[in-house]
Amino acid sequence: MNSADGVYFRRDDYASFWLRLLVDVIDFLVFGTVCLALAVSVLLVFRHTRTILNLTFATCSALAFCYFVVLKRSTVGTLGFRIGKVKVVGIDGRRADWFGLIVRLLFGVLGPLNWLMDLLWLSGDTHRQSASRQVYWYVCR
Repeated sequence: MNSADGVYFRRDDYASFWLRLLVDVIDFLVFGTVCLALAVSVLLVFRHTRTILNLTFATCSALAFCYFVVLKRSTVGTLGFRIGKVKVVGIDGRRADWFGLIVRLLFGVLGPLNWLMDLLWLSGDTHRQSASRQVYWYVCR
C-alpha cells in the first residue's frame, strides 16, 4: 500500500507522547515483573546451571513474543493498551500485521535507542508516522 492511499486520523485521535510513554512503561514493567519472578523462582528451585538459564531465557523470549506481538495484535491488548485506551493500527487503518509487530519487537530488543527515537519522531510528525516507514500508529480507541 502506498502511504498516499493510507488512512489518516484527526490529530486528536493520535495518542500523545506522554500517553505512549505511559503505555510503554506499563507494558515493560508488566513484562519485566513476570520475567523477573520466573527467573527468581527458577533459580531458587534449581541449581545455577547453564541449561536452566538458557531455558529461562527462552521462556522469557516466548513471553515477550506473546505479550508484545500476540496481545498487541489481539482485540484484548496489553495492560498498557487497556489502561491507556490505545491500539496500534497500520497505515490502512486496520490492526497491525504479524510481520510489522515482530519487526517492532526485534527493533526494541536489538536497538533500545530505536524505542526512544520512535517516541520522539512520532511526537513531531504531523501524521505520527514512525521513522522506519513501517507505519503503525497508537490511536486512541
